Amino acid sequence: MTHAIDLFCVMRKETIEKLAERLGVTSCQLESWKAGIEEIPTRHFDNLKTIFRIPDEKEYLIERTNVTVLDQAEISLICYKDYIESLQQERVKNSQGASALSRAFRQCETAISSIEKQIRILKQKEKMESIFDERMFRLACLNEEEFRKREIIVDRLIDKLDDTLSL
Repeated sequence: MTHAIDLFCVMRKETIEKLAERLGVTSCQLESWKAGIEEIPTRHFDNLKTIFRIPDEKEYLIERTNVTVLDQAEISLICYKDYIESLQQERVKNSQGASALSRAFRQCETAISSIEKQIRILKQKEKMESIFDERMFRLACLNEEEFRKREIIVDRLIDKLDDTLSL
């Protein structure tokens, strides 16, 4: 089980100990927040948002105790967008090494585009799973013959979807 704070630390190349020091708490205190033993106090929650540069609409990620693939993508996107912003600031300050900065900038833009697509796909997948789960439970109540007819239709839809999405 991965906590979002751990993932933010990995993406930011920061240790839990260093993060605890920046927050003015012990590592044990930070671990108790991650374990859900104690709630993150509001001021520390706000400091985490600031340290990790988390937009308000994504602040829910801070308290994720079991990060999903979608959460990982959202966290990666936040970190890449922050990194690209720092590259832009560096580009303005330092004209030397501009080609290396431009290369890093392009790589980040490509990563961001890819992550944004991944997020859209994962959201579509969640929606499809929700619809599928709901409908399949209803189908289980049908008699065997009706169930078999619907099962064949679902199999065909899955095959068609697979064909459509194949590259």
